Amino acid sequence: MTTGETAAVLQMTRDGVRYLATHDGIACQRTPSGQMLFLKDEVDRVKDRRAEARLRGLMAVRPKMLRVRGKPYQLSMLKLLVGERGC
Repeated sequence: MTTGETAAVLQMTRDGVRYLATHDGIACQRTPSGQMLFLKDEVDRVKDRRAEARLRGLMAVRPKMLRVRGKPYQLSMLKLLVGERGC
């Protein structure tokens, strides 16, 4: 896969893919002209690793809670309970 194709799969810029390649984040092969080529299996491995890291980050964030009349509500749900205009 080319740098552009890899960038599309990983949802990042081509410069980001080049940075990963030069800093041992993803393995690549270079052509005699210097173009970086990536193996599909390697790209999928990095994609899965990045997804797991994002998921771990999301799981570490606690939802914000608020008690209303003694009952806990997640703040994103409060809008549904009181309407668009508020209390």
